[in-house]
Amino acid sequence: MVQFVFTPWRNRAELLKVRSQLYPSSSSSSSSSSSSSKSSPKSSSQATPPPPPTPHHKWTPSELQDMQRAIARVFMWVHRGNCPHVVESTAMLLSAVLLDRRHTVPSDTDGPEDADADLDAAIREYGVRAAYLTAFTRFVTGLLDGHQDRARKLSMYGVAKTVGLPAGFVELRHQGTHEPMPGLAQLRPAAGRALVWIWEYYWRNLPDVDDGEGPCRGTRAAASDGSPGKERQTVVVVPTAANATSTIRGRMCRAALMGYLQRQEGEVGSDAAKQALTRQLDQWDDALILRTLEEIGQTARDSGILSRSVKLSREILLRARGGDAQQGVDSGIPDDIEEMRKVLREAREEAEGEVSGTEPGKRKRDGPNDEDGVPGWKRWKGPWTPRPIGIL
Repeated sequence: MVQFVFTPWRNRAELLKVRSQLYPSSSSSSSSSSSSSKSSPKSSSQATPPPPPTPHHKWTPSELQDMQRAIARVFMWVHRGNCPHVVESTAMLLSAVLLDRRHTVPSDTDGPEDADADLDAAIREYGVRAAYLTAFTRFVTGLLDGHQDRARKLSMYGVAKTVGLPAGFVELRHQGTHEPMPGLAQLRPAAGRALVWIWEYYWRNLPDVDDGEGPCRGTRAAASDGSPGKERQTVVVVPTAANATSTIRGRMCRAALMGYLQRQEGEVGSDAAKQALTRQLDQWDDALILRTLEEIGQTARDSGILSRSVKLSREILLRARGGDAQQGVDSGIPDDIEEMRKVLREAREEAEGEVSGTEPGKRKRDGPNDEDGVPGWKRWKGPWTPRPIGIL
């Protein structure tokens, strides 16, 4: 069944334009590096991380105007609905930075200092602190609430560890909510670090405008220079493990895997979730599952998610070989993140070597029906686990 995703932006180019306006320094460096080598276009995930913005950051007048336009466009997206929380948080944090810049950077029209000027400065400082704290608190609270487990309430520190959010963000959010308002010495660097974290978490991983989806994923039309009468060339893009979720099957597989991998070890209902995942994975081939696990491992920051991904990849390979899916999956799991990613990559390469020649998206079956391609019933091999009705 096709699931439609409604976005407030018209197309991906509009979203990428807003990204380049909100992060001008990082976008300019990535665009210059990609234009220098047109034969191998760089992905957006290879863009340079932006420096933490401060009120004294040396932006050009055109960059400041573009940032204001991007913030206004994001707020329009919020009114339209279905705007991601991190996009709204980026606009709120940057608007606080620009407000701080307006009231902090001295201007030539400032008059002599007197009691009224000191009072105005105090009022402006208090308003800037309130703007910083509101944007930062909404960012942390909304992000963690979106990853909260409905069945079992978790602490904010636990959810932050799963997402990869620094614990200092949760502490500052708690301080600003239940204690006296923090000063600008705390709020300014915190807002800068939050904008950098949002870049790494969301904006950096956006695919380029040329990376389409759907049946035409393998090709893209490259316009030469816009001159009339010139034909558009078709450039074949070879799919890799980094874009395994560019198809509908891949996205469904990723959603099922993330729902299981984000659960904590020993959590209530973990066995039932594992059985439900096993039933879901039967509709996809092992190579697709392991490609998706490798992609999750490349972007995951939590070592728990990586270790569970390694265990699951070993179970899939053991099941494909006809062995016990639980035998030796917990032994020899490396502690280093790069080593675990290497194990996931080797598992994917092994699965792609075993199932080469099968139709993508279909599980390779054993039996007499393989020759004529006619589906049929097959006797279940393995232990039968009764599941009473009404127990999840």
